[in-house]
Amino acid sequence: MLPYIWALKLPSIRFFYSIVAISELLPLILFFFRKQKKNRVIKLAFICQLTSILSDVITVVVRKSNESYGGISLNVFSIVALVVLYFLYCSVVQPARLRKFILFSAGALAIYFIIGLFAGYDDSFNSLNVVLLAIVVIMWSILFFYEQVTKPMDENQLTFYSSPDFWVVCAYLIYFAGTFFLFIFIKINGKGTDTNFEYSYNLINGIFVVLKNVLLSVAMFTKNEYNRRLSPANK
Repeated sequence: MLPYIWALKLPSIRFFYSIVAISELLPLILFFFRKQKKNRVIKLAFICQLTSILSDVITVVVRKSNESYGGISLNVFSIVALVVLYFLYCSVVQPARLRKFILFSAGALAIYFIIGLFAGYDDSFNSLNVVLLAIVVIMWSILFFYEQVTKPMDENQLTFYSSPDFWVVCAYLIYFAGTFFLFIFIKINGKGTDTNFEYSYNLINGIFVVLKNVLLSVAMFTKNEYNRRLSPANK
């Protein structure tokens, strides 16, 4: 989510990041070609993907007019991404006790984001926002898989990977888990002006962006055959 556009300044990986940019559009295109009924999770994944792209485009435009506002723009989109992801995970996680945890963690993180935005700590992008967002998304994803493995064994549970929910959750889990330590490093050491670091950052981030988009594309073509209804014991 919310990848930077620094790679445009690095000719050696410009072609690679062109592939990354194209992969960002792929789930959006496949969304409109999806023949099966678009369930709530697919629609929210589409909105989340669109939010990611808009954050990049708007940030580039804003930075051209005022460099300091680019970071603020990304911080605002961190809040938007949190809200969309909250509704998405509430759609895939059914037990009320798990939904309460998602609500509490999302609410606490949203308050932190808003306070940081209006407190005006600085005008740069706060990478800690992405670190914290990654932590809650990873926890929410674990809750999703925990729900699946604790269900009574039945035919549906054995094929839950055939649900679009599975592929959407896997997409965000892999992306945030893969870039988690990358953003921690940025927070501790800063981006700086090291070209080698920018090269490494964009390469690692780009690889996980492509993986995320491939899994989201798989979700767009997965049928809604998996029955996610819970037994009363799991509610």
